[in-house]
Amino acid sequence: MRSFIEKEKSTLMRPLSQGPEKAQLIRQTIFDALDEVSAALPDEQEIERSDETILIGASGVIDSLKLTMLIVSIEQKIEDAFGVTITLVDSNTLSPETSPFRQVRLLVQYIEDLLKAKIDG
Repeated sequence: MRSFIEKEKSTLMRPLSQGPEKAQLIRQTIFDALDEVSAALPDEQEIERSDETILIGASGVIDSLKLTMLIVSIEQKIEDAFGVTITLVDSNTLSPETSPFRQVRLLVQYIEDLLKAKIDG
């Protein structure tokens, strides 16, 4: 029997721009990584699994150490799910005004764009 990730990979073999499943798999990957970060927090500080969750900034739910954990986890999970290595951090991604880490929905879109550029070339 094929694993969930193997099934999703076969679904994603069609062009990335045509797959709503891609965004859902990215979102699930982020949520799984957030669960790992949440496990390192006291129970009362569990991170909400929502597109609207603010990750960094004044209302952010994670600090710089947890952000590093999140980034590493997401990069590993994306490679497992899509078979592509991406780097989430560059000089633009950590700017408080433009960072995709400000909110989960922004991070989903950012990863979609990275995958599209990496796979479609």
